[in-house]
Amino acid sequence: MMVPKVSATYASINEKKYDQLPINADHSNIVKFSDSSHDDYVIIQSRIRQCVKDAPTVIQERFAGHKKGKEPC
Repeated sequence: MMVPKVSATYASINEKKYDQLPINADHSNIVKFSDSSHDDYVIIQSRIRQCVKDAPTVIQERFAGHKKGKEPC
C-alpha cells in the first residue's frame, strides 16, 4: 500500500528537503536489504556516514547559536 508523499516524507524544522532519500520499498522492507551491495543500502550507508562526519560541526554551530540567543538551525 502506498501512502501520500506528505506522510512518507515528513521533515522536521531542522531538515532540508534535499536530505530526503527516496527508497522504493514499503514500511516493512525499508530496512531490509538483500546484501550490502543493494542500491538502497549503499545510498543509506553513504548518507549515514556523511551525517556522522558532519555531526561535530553541526553540533558546534547549533550550540554557538544557542549561547548567543539565536534560534537553532
